[in-house]
Amino acid sequence: MTGQTHSSLPTRYIRIKAAIARVDDEHLEALQKAKADVEREIEEDIKAIRRQFWTKVAAKMEEDVGKKYDVSDTFYTILLISTDPPTAINS
Repeated sequence: MTGQTHSSLPTRYIRIKAAIARVDDEHLEALQKAKADVEREIEEDIKAIRRQFWTKVAAKMEEDVGKKYDVSDTFYTILLISTDPPTAINS
């Protein structure tokens, strides 16, 4: 031994961190903002898909029973939370 206490651990840590982290430290805030924006957009897409779903449900009901139902956000929200769907649909 030479008496020197040099460790390669800090260098190894830097190499491992660089291999794992694909985003620069100064870009982490932008990453968090982008993630939040995408999550918000996906939630809006999900709402639009739910509206399409209930529109199709209403069209199928009209085809099956011959009565046209108006579809709105309230229509599918009431239907989702109702324990008695026939009552919710007629109200």
